[in-house]
Amino acid sequence: MPNWGTEVPAHTLSLSEGYPRFSVFWRIQHLLWALSFLVLQVTGFALWFSGAAWADAVTALCGGGEGRMLVHRMAAGVFIAVAVVHVAAFGWNPKRWRGIWLFKEDWLDMGRYLRYLLGHRPSPPPMGRYTCYQKIEYWETVLGGTIMISTGLIMGPGLEWALAQLPPRTLLYAQVFHLAEAALGLAVVVVWHLYRTVLRPKVFPMDWSWLTGRIDGETLAYDHARYWAQLQAEKSQEGDRTAKPE
Repeated sequence: MPNWGTEVPAHTLSLSEGYPRFSVFWRIQHLLWALSFLVLQVTGFALWFSGAAWADAVTALCGGGEGRMLVHRMAAGVFIAVAVVHVAAFGWNPKRWRGIWLFKEDWLDMGRYLRYLLGHRPSPPPMGRYTCYQKIEYWETVLGGTIMISTGLIMGPGLEWALAQLPPRTLLYAQVFHLAEAALGLAVVVVWHLYRTVLRPKVFPMDWSWLTGRIDGETLAYDHARYWAQLQAEKSQEGDRTAKPE
């Protein structure tokens, strides 16, 4: 099956070393998704805030309103293509998505993590290879991406069909949901994602794993303590097998 990342070799565990975290396939997807998201946000809000100095500057940079719309649709094409490739790579088998599913323990971890953020715990709860907040952010991206793609298609290439086949208010609802999800997505990225990957003291000035594909042992042990303990147990088992005489 396609890999969410790259497995850490248990026998090499060390806090001072870096370990594989994300495959090239994943990093390319993330980069294209991030760039297309940025372009969509800038060109999309330039339309909604038309008349503002920054919005007019963006429109002028794109060569006018038609140019801005063309750039927006090109970025949307990349956004949709990445989504299709992502889903196609993992298929429809639920077992392939198990690593990123949200389970009961994840919600309990989220409650514990919020208590930590509020100062009611001395340290964050031990988490697995993907933390509860990473999983929540992932599924928010899936839901948000689905809303943006579907409403964007209605307002774009599917406009004539939508006006002819769907209830009259459909276009209005599509516009509202498209704008609301764009604002929510931007808020999640700016307030939460950038904090976790850039501003957080543990990783400042940046968590470079999205570019290098590697994570240092100290961060792995701190943010993914449950996964680290699992790797330690595997390392111990490997050592026991090696020590046994033939």
